[in-house]
Amino acid sequence: MTRRPAQLDYALRFAAFCNEHKVAASDLAELVVLIRKSVRTYERANNSDDMAKYDRSVDAVSAKAEQMGLKIDWPGLYPTVGSGHPIPCC
Repeated sequence: MTRRPAQLDYALRFAAFCNEHKVAASDLAELVVLIRKSVRTYERANNSDDMAKYDRSVDAVSAKAEQMGLKIDWPGLYPTVGSGHPIPCC
């Protein structure tokens, strides 16, 4: 089974987000990487009861989003990101 439809869907949503929120693709790509790292950090920290690294990763995501002029909310493991009303990300 090919993953092309999922990759194409992701690429289209990525491009639409950049266009709608007037952010550079490279900045959004960096934000997505930080979010994914944060999720992995949470999974490891949750198993070891050491949440300090996770807190630092959340701070890094929040700082990058703020630098880009985006608002971020963490209703669960994955954040919502947007310029006005945050939308689900990643």
